[in-house]
Amino acid sequence: MQSAHSQGLDLVEVSVDKDGIAICKFLDYGKIKYEATKKEKEIKKKLNIPKKKEVQLSPTIAAYDLQHKIRLIEKFLKDGNIVRLVVKFKGREKTHLDLGLSILKKTVEQVSSISKIDEKPKREMNTIFMVLSPK
Repeated sequence: MQSAHSQGLDLVEVSVDKDGIAICKFLDYGKIKYEATKKEKEIKKKLNIPKKKEVQLSPTIAAYDLQHKIRLIEKFLKDGNIVRLVVKFKGREKTHLDLGLSILKKTVEQVSSISKIDEKPKREMNTIFMVLSPK
């Protein structure tokens, strides 16, 4: 241990013999740990894990705004992300769920060439949502 300390290295136990004799190496443990974390980060970068993106719509959305949202959805899908469409209802809009469903239907028709439906429209409290993923 003294010779490892004098060299500025760490004494790392590699294995233990059947007789109980420890086999050790002189290593710079901080450097090894740093390189291992660096390799893990590189592996994570190479994995293309799809991210979940959420696009919020309103039952009273204007035509231009809807086209803008559709362009956004197309961009997300082309990047390989999963898109969650959410229609939020406020106040008296809650009585017109059919408007929200029709907006979702229009949106899905526009992006049907590059997407598939993962979850059909579901209603939760004051929202209707559905999930799209790239083909």
